[in-house]
Amino acid sequence: MLVAKPENIHIVVNERHVPLAKQQISELGIKIPDENILTEPVPRDTLPAVIYALMHIPDDPPVAMMPADQYIRESERLADAIRKAVPFTEKYIVAIGVTPTEPDTGYGYMRIGRKIGDGIYQLLEFKEKPDLETARRYVDEGYLWNTFIHVFRKSIMLNEIKRYAEETYRIFEKYRDEPRTAYSIVSPSSLSSEVLEKTDRNAVIPVNLTWSDMGSFDRLHKLAEKDENGNAYNVPLIAIDAKNNYVQINREDKTVAIIGLNNIFVIDTRDAIIVGDNRRAQDVKQVFKILERNHGPVHHHLRIPAEWGGMEMIDYGKNSSIGKILIDPGRTAKIKIEAPQKLIILRGTVKINGKTHADGAAVDVQGSTVTMKNIGDSAAEILQIRLQNTANNPYMEILKEIEG
Repeated sequence: MLVAKPENIHIVVNERHVPLAKQQISELGIKIPDENILTEPVPRDTLPAVIYALMHIPDDPPVAMMPADQYIRESERLADAIRKAVPFTEKYIVAIGVTPTEPDTGYGYMRIGRKIGDGIYQLLEFKEKPDLETARRYVDEGYLWNTFIHVFRKSIMLNEIKRYAEETYRIFEKYRDEPRTAYSIVSPSSLSSEVLEKTDRNAVIPVNLTWSDMGSFDRLHKLAEKDENGNAYNVPLIAIDAKNNYVQINREDKTVAIIGLNNIFVIDTRDAIIVGDNRRAQDVKQVFKILERNHGPVHHHLRIPAEWGGMEMIDYGKNSSIGKILIDPGRTAKIKIEAPQKLIILRGTVKINGKTHADGAAVDVQGSTVTMKNIGDSAAEILQIRLQNTANNPYMEILKEIEG
């Protein structure tokens, strides 16, 4: 790791996303202790997440706080900036700012002041996402993009939070080891608006990085490989008078045709399709609010990743359901079985509770924890037929079965 040992990394993640986080950590080939993966029962924005993490970091070290949804090509250059910031953390909360390459209305900006050290400046003001004319002015006047990457001494950040957001601080102080209680009490609140925009301890290090947050489909389109017409896609695409489109489909056997449309995104998942104007990609949040209000498919994610592979729901009803278990080569899955089930090996060689089974084998299981190890060289697929299904939400049914 460039700036921290794996055992010193702490991750704050919604409890529903823990399997995905663990899978991605495993793909990186690092081992982060389970106790360092701090789970949020509900999202409450950045201030509660930061307090929660800092109160579980021992001692008083310098801390680098980084969002998870960013693309940074020059990681060593970022690491250099973080290391440069550390000596200044005895006094400052040091932001990492990126020199803009264009006026962008999807980013926040930072206004810098006088130089206070080698490559480090006062941070005078945060600016929210501007309109295009204002963004052009910010670029001309030397403003920086706000990455929301900050380096600080743990005690200094907590003191500033206590100073400007004492009520939220006190709740987490009281329920330090009871996050479910703390999160049920606190309101959503932003570290930026509640603390960073008020403190006088801000400084910034400007860095030239190929940087983007990954919070919208237009950002993904900018970073994706494109054809000669600016279209980015992951399945066969027929584009007639169509340019600068972003197409992501969940099945490789689909073909997409676009006629006479430019600058749109087409996203197809197992349970929903969304089509929109790239210039309004930020408005996807409005769709999710409607889905949440109407209990739409946002509540029924049909595939759940795990460190060892994942599970997905194929079909479900009142008295039965059909799912698929995917296990990577050499990995072991542990599944809690409550209702009677039949497991059918579709592909691969798998040891189920110590007994080897190959393609076509059927195994009846019930009322125990089933251990399945893929002993083959390729991914194993197992059809899972539940003979009883009382859960209304298939997503929760899968989560309940995944151990660990």
